[in-house]
Parts: sequence; C-alpha cells; structure tokens
Amino acid sequence: MFKSLFHYPRVFSRHANGPLAEERNTFLKHLASRGTPRSTLLRYARQLRVIAVLLDRYLPGPISREQIARHAQQWAQGQQRRGQRLHVWTVDAPADMDRMIYLGVDDLITNEPAEALVRVHEYERLNRSERTLRRVRAWLAQ
Repeated sequence: MFKSLFHYPRVFSRHANGPLAEERNTFLKHLASRGTPRSTLLRYARQLRVIAVLLDRYLPGPISREQIARHAQQWAQGQQRRGQRLHVWTVDAPADMDRMIYLGVDDLITNEPAEALVRVHEYERLNRSERTLRRVRAWLAQ
C-alpha cells in the first residue's frame, strides 16, 4: 500500500521502514478495500506513522491499554487544537457514547444511532457548568 501512496523514494522508505510498518500497511489496505479515497489514505498514513514513531520512542516494549488510552487522548487533544475534526467509530456501548460526547468529538459513528441521538440531546440540554464537569470526569477517567 505504501508503494501506491508514496511516489518519492525517501517518503516511501520513511513509511515502509518505520515502526509498526506491517500493521500500518495492513490497516491502510483494509481502508482502501472499503473504498477510502486516496487523499484520506494519505492523511491516515501520515498520522499513523507519527503515532507509531511516538509509541516507539516513548513506550518501548509491551504497551498496556491504559497507555494507549492516555496517548490517544493526548493525540486527540492535539488534533482538536490544530482545528482538525475528530471522528470516532464504531461506538455502540452507551457509556462509551457518553464519554466520546463529553470529550467533544466532532462525529460519532455507531450501529445504534437512536441511542446516540438520545445521548447527544441529553448533553445539549446540560448547562455549561455541567458540561464542563462531565468533560473533566471523562478526561480523568482515561
């Protein structure tokens, strides 16, 4: 997949020889098989490489679920600070929906849209203080 995405040898080499290259390549092939546009694949490839490099640098060896959650949260906050939209999928458990809503994701993809709408409407009815409190609790739960 890297070969078809990156035409410059140095860029291709950076992706093909970077940390978790096989896993990243497999995921990109999966996305391509589902019809993901090339521009989106390029964006995913770049972001996945950055994440893999950071994981390799700061978390050598086995990685716990807690470490993944903490670093994913840091990455998501950085994306939001840079004005990037944050999409999450597939969020079907009500507690996970609440957490994602409280954390301020832009789009929530789910197999349970009616449940998600109920939770979004409940969140929208909260006053500003309650929203902030729930966001802080969700962030601390990471």
